[in-house]
Amino acid sequence: TESIDAVKITEGSKAIDLEKSGDHWNLKKPIDAKADDGEITTFLNSIRFARASSFPEPPVDSKNAGLDQPEIRITLHDGKAKADHVLLIGKTAEAEKHYARDASRDPIFIIEKEISDKARRPIFDWRDKSITAVDRNKIEEVEIQRGAEKSSFKKDGADWKLADGRKLQWEKVSGMLNSLEFNKAKDIIDAPKALSSYGLDKPRIEVVFRQGSNELIRILFGSDSKNPDGIYLKTSDNPLVKVAAKEIFDNFNVKAEDLVEAPPPAAPAGK
Repeated sequence: TESIDAVKITEGSKAIDLEKSGDHWNLKKPIDAKADDGEITTFLNSIRFARASSFPEPPVDSKNAGLDQPEIRITLHDGKAKADHVLLIGKTAEAEKHYARDASRDPIFIIEKEISDKARRPIFDWRDKSITAVDRNKIEEVEIQRGAEKSSFKKDGADWKLADGRKLQWEKVSGMLNSLEFNKAKDIIDAPKALSSYGLDKPRIEVVFRQGSNELIRILFGSDSKNPDGIYLKTSDNPLVKVAAKEIFDNFNVKAEDLVEAPPPAAPAGK
């Protein structure tokens, strides 16, 4: 699978084209967008490790198996060998199983529906759904604008501190960054309307991440989304509008005072 640099999935008039560039995958059709590297790797591995569950008895010809005009054609391009590997998936052979054939060989076999199910997923499932690609290890300062209120805190060694030197609760700051890193977008709007349609012209919160004086990224949080349930947000590095879990907004919707680490309890009198 390491030498596969392109994937094409065709089902009737629908087609999904994926291409690898360096270590990352990109969608080329039906849209031009970043792909989810993990999803592509999982899909390729499902084909790599798939085995025929059985062979048809009595034997069936290609036409009756639906392989003359396959329901699904999966083409994997081997960049190293400069050759295509093609898997044809035909009619349902039995419950949750399909006839299939390697296009380079004659034998028809029966496979579980795992591959066909993965191949038929909506285009959104193939997309990179990251909220932002910013490297958290580069973040040295976080600035949060909530209406007229602005707060900022900087990294000091392993700690985070306000400008006045007060130390912040490490787990709360870590929770902010974790929510951005590990949550995935619930929806992506490729051709958004005016930002006012999403409450992003006057964002409820605006978060800026900096490394020194360099602005790494700016995130705007807008109004709530009903379908899917979440909140609209936009990052400064692309024109897309995304819907994310409200948990992310909640983590940043805090006052600086709420983040300050409680001082250690005073020692008892006489100690």
